[in-house]
Amino acid sequence: MAEGKVQRFKCQECGYYFTGVERYHYLPPDKVALIHRMYEEKGEMRKIARVLGITLKAVQYHLKKKDERDDSVLS
Repeated sequence: MAEGKVQRFKCQECGYYFTGVERYHYLPPDKVALIHRMYEEKGEMRKIARVLGITLKAVQYHLKKKDERDDSVLS
């Protein structure tokens, strides 16, 4: 690596980019449950992200993950 540059990594699961210096990124199960509860109460995704202090992409990822899990159960 060139001096002054930092190697970046991409999470295979959610697509988040990080440098490896940060702590591992994940949401605790209670926060994920709160995302689903807020969304079911007609909450907008941007509003949920802002209130919980997480990225919009993280909210979208967890909602999509739940939707895919629900579709596989119904099939």
